[in-house]
Amino acid sequence: MPDLASRAFLLRAVLWLVIVFVAWAWLAPVLLLPVAWLTEPVLTALQPQAVAGVEASGKAAVDIVTRFDASMLPARNQTPERAHEIAFSVNALKYGYGLPLIVALTLAAEGVSTRRRVLCVLGGSVLVLAVQVWGVSFEALLVLGRQLGPRVAEVLDFSPFAHEAVALGYQLGSLIFPPVLPVVWWGGCHLRLLVPAFRAPVPGGGD
Repeated sequence: MPDLASRAFLLRAVLWLVIVFVAWAWLAPVLLLPVAWLTEPVLTALQPQAVAGVEASGKAAVDIVTRFDASMLPARNQTPERAHEIAFSVNALKYGYGLPLIVALTLAAEGVSTRRRVLCVLGGSVLVLAVQVWGVSFEALLVLGRQLGPRVAEVLDFSPFAHEAVALGYQLGSLIFPPVLPVVWWGGCHLRLLVPAFRAPVPGGGD
């Protein structure tokens, strides 16, 4: 009975989502380390005159450390804590919720070999890591180009095309990639489960 099987899968998926999301949030400081390590060479290659480094910070964020002195900030944004350098935080977890989604859906699926489950989760982890690096990088570029004040923007000297490209990359990285790519990946890993669910019944074909 497809309807009963689908409901059972949804119930298992919800239960696993709760468990996996709690574990994911608890492990966040560790999971953010590779995000910071991989984002740093990307940003320092794209903006070597602007970005000095990227560091994991706290449970949800990575810090983008710039090469600019805090005196370049508008006066309203200058604080004693930022007396020597400009640094800002980017919430990297908001780009990575696809990982617990992939894990939960994979654990909820029945009739799947352990090997396929492991490969799906490992491949999905790499995909989500790439999504996080993309999202953090474009959000950092957006902040650098538009939110740190005119003196920083003047040094970067983004062209109109560069501003549009950064805005497009940010929109893709925040609205499209995090929710869509993990689900597409999971679906590709479990086509044998999905195809029967979407196959139209044959008239007169019996039960």
